[in-house]
Amino acid sequence: MAALFGMNPKLIIAAAALLVAVAVFFFSRPAKEAEESTAAAATKVEPAARPAPDQLPPTTPVTRKEALKKWDLPKARVSPHAEESEDHEIWIREQVAELQDLGWFFDEPEVLNKVMAELRSPEPELRVAAREAVINLSSRDAIPYLESAAALADSEEEQKALTEAAEYLKLPTILEVRDQKGK
Repeated sequence: MAALFGMNPKLIIAAAALLVAVAVFFFSRPAKEAEESTAAAATKVEPAARPAPDQLPPTTPVTRKEALKKWDLPKARVSPHAEESEDHEIWIREQVAELQDLGWFFDEPEVLNKVMAELRSPEPELRVAAREAVINLSSRDAIPYLESAAALADSEEEQKALTEAAEYLKLPTILEVRDQKGK
């Protein structure tokens, strides 16, 4: 048979042995691990349905006073280090990396709240990383907070970036566009 395919018989045997080893590995999981994954899947909470873009309230300018009333998130973290110290810079880099990682935890409200809280960070780098993470999370629940953060922003540039992020989240997803075309 090996001559039929022009392959070395030793290579075929090695490939078959590797295939058997992989199959044994995947199909012989301990019962406890299988039960835990089944239990975890059974207790997983389904995310709330994402409202359609046409169901979102129209964007209205938010005043600073209204923004402060709407802000019911925990306070942003503050560096425990002196502002000009190397430890402070290291802390900021670590926090930015954490926010970037959190930006991929879809449909987890506690992650979204943690990321959105950083929109009010005293550190500009953390605010930028938080805004990017909120966009990656793609949750329309973040829209009012982005609008509030825009009203509280220190600069016009930051206000514009936050407003654009909120407008981006209001755009229909590719699935919503497909469903609209299918109707």
